[in-house]
Amino acid sequence: MVLRPVHPAVPFHPIAALALCVAVVSLAACGSGAHDVVLEEGAGGSGSRTGTRESAVTGSDGAGAAAPVLADGVGGGVVQDGDSLPADARGPCVELRAHGKVSPADATPFAVPSGESYQCFHFRSPFEEGAQGVVVESILEGEASVHHMLLYELLTPREDGSFEPCLGTHPDATLIAGWAPGAADLRFDEDVGMRLPDGDDGYFLLEVHYLNFGDASLTDRSGLRVCAAAEPRPHTASITWLGTENIGGPLGIPPGQLTTVSGSCTPGRVGIDEDDAIDLMVALPHMHVLGRRVEMLVHRTGGEVDRVLDVEFDADRQVAHPLEVTIHPGDRIETRCTYDNTTDWGVPWGPGSGQEMCYVFTLAYPAGALDNPVPSFAGATNTCFL
Repeated sequence: MVLRPVHPAVPFHPIAALALCVAVVSLAACGSGAHDVVLEEGAGGSGSRTGTRESAVTGSDGAGAAAPVLADGVGGGVVQDGDSLPADARGPCVELRAHGKVSPADATPFAVPSGESYQCFHFRSPFEEGAQGVVVESILEGEASVHHMLLYELLTPREDGSFEPCLGTHPDATLIAGWAPGAADLRFDEDVGMRLPDGDDGYFLLEVHYLNFGDASLTDRSGLRVCAAAEPRPHTASITWLGTENIGGPLGIPPGQLTTVSGSCTPGRVGIDEDDAIDLMVALPHMHVLGRRVEMLVHRTGGEVDRVLDVEFDADRQVAHPLEVTIHPGDRIETRCTYDNTTDWGVPWGPGSGQEMCYVFTLAYPAGALDNPVPSFAGATNTCFL
């Protein structure tokens, strides 16, 4: 996920990128460092109260949650950023943050490499089985330019507290939540919680995208705070990637013109009954700097078409748009992304700053019901592209 160009467009090939990722990880000194880690129950807000697995430490460490807002029209089971949850809604919390040493309790700042880089930090989940997330808050603390943070559930356990350079492709992980400039912190109302890694086999991956083009050595302790529900909730939600990775074919978005691409989602409906509905709660569009507009249309079985999202896109302010949309059996969701390619070259799909994407990260429940897993160049498995 890249927000603005920092170098000229670079030709991209997904297989080559994956090969490079393997080379980078195997050749680099894959240091490690820790999550910052379990907060005592009820902690949160603009400050943080951090501790280790063994003990909680009182007092603020200066970390602050960003304070963007949801787009106009709050709904869909999400509390507007800035509103408070009832005190009894928050259960245990964890802070998953960049760090510089191999230790689950490390609080050493991470030394940000020069240039543009992706860093992936691995954490064992402290949450008990069945935990549901009700708060995801950003923590911005450091000198580096953080262009996004993405939180995944790791399907393959990694060393608790380890970290390594990465390229933003995660074939063994599913997206949970994230932050980019303008994105809202998430707080869920009393009926819904988010699926979390839990139990002995639960692991998080925090991906942080850094830009460090100055001469100074920079450090960072940014991350995300996740809080679980104090009591079980009726509905469990999860993120599904909608959109398309076919952006103008191998030549990319043509230069010097407006171009619209589209993707189609027929829900897989895994884990639900034949007549059950799927509820869409939040849409977070993601493109790069050429992106101008995002639309979502629901094609109903009776032939009607409901336009449920139609918004301008700004890569510098990527906001979450609340939805109150019910998907019935047989419905199909179309996603459209419009670009204005003002460059003199074709711009293909890719994670690099000079490439483009067309995704709408969609929060829906029941968890996983929207997924119709189609292999993604980005490595995602919780997708609905066809």
